[in-house]
Amino acid sequence: MDKYSVYEESGVKEYWIIMPEEKFLEAFLLVQGKYQRAGIFLEGEAISPFLFPEVTLDLQEIFCIPTP
Repeated sequence: MDKYSVYEESGVKEYWIIMPEEKFLEAFLLVQGKYQRAGIFLEGEAISPFLFPEVTLDLQEIFCIPTP
């Protein structure tokens, strides 16, 4: 069983898949026990968790890899 299924079965209300190489985030919301895609967000966009709308994350900052 994969994480997606375990989280869905356990009732995790929001699930994000972050693809750092491709620089996008895919968000899912639990609706009536099943995940539904809430959106795909790209580098340069901002996202707020659906459960915590007062929090805003800048994906540009998340995907930025500092150079040593």
